[in-house]
Amino acid sequence: WALRLGLRLLKESKEEGSPWQTYLSALPRIPASPLLWTAEEQDQLQYTLTMQAVREEINTLADFLDMQLGNETKIGSANFEANELAAFVAIASARGLEVEAGQRALLPLIDVARLPEEASSEAGGLESSCKLEVDRSQASLVSARDLEVGDVVACDPSLSSDELLLRHGLVRQGHRDNDVKIVACVERGSVSNWQERAIVRALDTKAGIMPGDVAVQTSIRRGADLSDVIDGTLFYAMRVLTCPTKEALYSEAEWTGAEDARQRGLDGLSKRRRQECLRRIERTMRDCQAAFPTSREEDEAALAMLSGRRRTAVAFRLEKKQILHEALQVVEAARKEASGANAEDRASRRPASSKKRAGARKGFS
Repeated sequence: WALRLGLRLLKESKEEGSPWQTYLSALPRIPASPLLWTAEEQDQLQYTLTMQAVREEINTLADFLDMQLGNETKIGSANFEANELAAFVAIASARGLEVEAGQRALLPLIDVARLPEEASSEAGGLESSCKLEVDRSQASLVSARDLEVGDVVACDPSLSSDELLLRHGLVRQGHRDNDVKIVACVERGSVSNWQERAIVRALDTKAGIMPGDVAVQTSIRRGADLSDVIDGTLFYAMRVLTCPTKEALYSEAEWTGAEDARQRGLDGLSKRRRQECLRRIERTMRDCQAAFPTSREEDEAALAMLSGRRRTAVAFRLEKKQILHEALQVVEAARKEASGANAEDRASRRPASSKKRAGARKGFS
């Protein structure tokens, strides 16, 4: 839809006397979307999934351009460049409003509302002042609180941190709903066949990089508790990987269905198995952390000296690293707690020293 709407904007911009000229003149000439970033600027994101998403959008745009216009560089009698269409597609993606299922439109009156992140540099951390309500016949911008003269009209589009960057070129830092998606790979031959089948049947998996590998995508979030930080997908995968036998996995105590198993977290596991799950989760997260070319501390130091797209890219990747850092602290604390409980359990079952046992035997002889 963004491609079709962007092409319509391009056509209107080239048409003399278009009734949309006043609106078009108010649009940004160079949108902030990564769709218009250079390859080097995209690489600064360092976050593989988002970098792939940007490149897929660029490839889709190139295919659309070739399919719709071929080698033509004209719309009507007016010349245009590919970057012009890319800019209008980025504008459409950022501002297009779903008015009906599958139908999007640009509504200039509604479009005056800005995102909180856009205005925060001017207003010092702005919150939403209005909300958007859409039905079949109309779209309305409704005040979320009493507005005063001079207030910025800001509307939260309820996008994820990744969508906010892709559509608006903006970064939301410190938000409780931000997450990091990581891919845990189960290498071929590293687990039993029944373990691999259990993971593939219960979870949404993809083929890994190497033939036969299975990739499991999961989310890491902010939170105070382990259940807040780790989602059920990773918990379930670790339950399977640490389970000693197929019979044990599908026993009545362990198995009550895939969805329930994802929601259980690590409940019901022995202390030793819980500790092993946490150790593996921590290692998976640290591997993700190590995959970034720069550290969290290096990004914090660099951020103050950057501006424009590079600053946006560094702020985006820094937010991902900060989430991982905070989540790792929760997981590490849980692992240490499990290790301490395990050590106390071993100590309570440890037999008396040989010296004490010898004395006991002597006393009873």
